[in-house]
Amino acid sequence: MTAAERPVIASRKSGSVGVASRSNLELTGERGDELRDRVVHTLGVVGWLTRGFVFLMIAGIVLKVAFTGGAEPQTASKSGVLSTLVDRTGGMVLIALLAVGAAAYVIARVAPVVLCRTTSPWQQRGQAAAAAIFYGPLVYSSLRLLSGEPLGSGLAGDEGETHEIGEWLLQSRGGTVVLVASGLGLLGYGGYQLYKGLSGKCLRKLDLHDLPIPEHAVRNVAIAGFSARAIIAALLGGYVLWAAWKADSASVHGVDGALRTVIGMPFGPFVLALIALGLASFAGYCAAAAVSRPHEDG
Repeated sequence: MTAAERPVIASRKSGSVGVASRSNLELTGERGDELRDRVVHTLGVVGWLTRGFVFLMIAGIVLKVAFTGGAEPQTASKSGVLSTLVDRTGGMVLIALLAVGAAAYVIARVAPVVLCRTTSPWQQRGQAAAAAIFYGPLVYSSLRLLSGEPLGSGLAGDEGETHEIGEWLLQSRGGTVVLVASGLGLLGYGGYQLYKGLSGKCLRKLDLHDLPIPEHAVRNVAIAGFSARAIIAALLGGYVLWAAWKADSASVHGVDGALRTVIGMPFGPFVLALIALGLASFAGYCAAAAVSRPHEDG
């Protein structure tokens, strides 16, 4: 080997080493991404199953309210779910599992946004924020119960908290404007929920082919579930607007208060029972989403 050939061979060797190093780094990165996706997907499965469990429990409470004419003491809210579990044998174990599942749901919703894996960034940022707002307090309240503290209030939808917020907003013109905007927003949200159910948009991210039940059954469950959510949102929005019109904070209701007003309407208990079945259907939709949704993609 001549002296002129040695640098060429050394350069080729270093180039081969560089290519191999880059390949190893890319392979390590791919494995890391795959592991991360598996973790987020697993959290999503656990989280969506937990969400379905919460809605199923609320559906059961609403059904009791309908059958008892409003005498059921538990509230149709996440606080009511926790209160129901506390009174049961092994309830603290269930509450611990609920805390883990609710935390998993929040993380699975937030992670794709943080990791820039979303297909609809603004929509999924809103969904991630909603998950944190509505299920973060559930985790906190569950941990309080596990530590021996009383449940107290503070969960979204608690009637007392809702009245206090309404009274505070009605004290100023700006607050009344916020209240009106909130009522209109709830009506719009209800309309969007109805659209998602009837149009099948809520099923677009679900791979229904691998489910052990027919696709049309999942569609019917989704329609019933999202329709129930639309009715509840419309009730909440209507009462908020009425409260703003009458300057009466007592007309601002949480989910439980709004549903209990249905009792006094014509065929009220029957309508409330149908809403309960709709909420149970939404729990079924959550179960289907848990096993057929690409959670790692948001």
